[in-house]
Amino acid sequence: MLNRKRIYIIIGEKLKKLRRILILQPSEMGELLGVSEDSYIKYEEGYPIPPNILRRAIDWYGLELKEILPTINECSVMWVFNNGEAIHGKVRYRKTKDGVYRSVDSAQEYLRSYAP
Repeated sequence: MLNRKRIYIIIGEKLKKLRRILILQPSEMGELLGVSEDSYIKYEEGYPIPPNILRRAIDWYGLELKEILPTINECSVMWVFNNGEAIHGKVRYRKTKDGVYRSVDSAQEYLRSYAP
């Protein structure tokens, strides 16, 4: 399942990363795109970015749309359950003692490969 908010957050993160690589301030990037600094900062924070502004940013950076849009895996939701398990796509995860989610399915496959 795609999460629309997550899509905008990922686009914003990518815009911020590109801006920082070029050592630009949000005010400079906003000016280049024809928006205020506050508006540009909101886009980087995950607010919906108008298509015409996104197109200007992509063109300015010399990118293609597919390079800035998130993949399905980047914007899909991980469902977490009370029993410490989670599901992301078709993979199940279990929370370990150190608080990290590890793939249960791949661990089970690994153990099955060593079963007599």
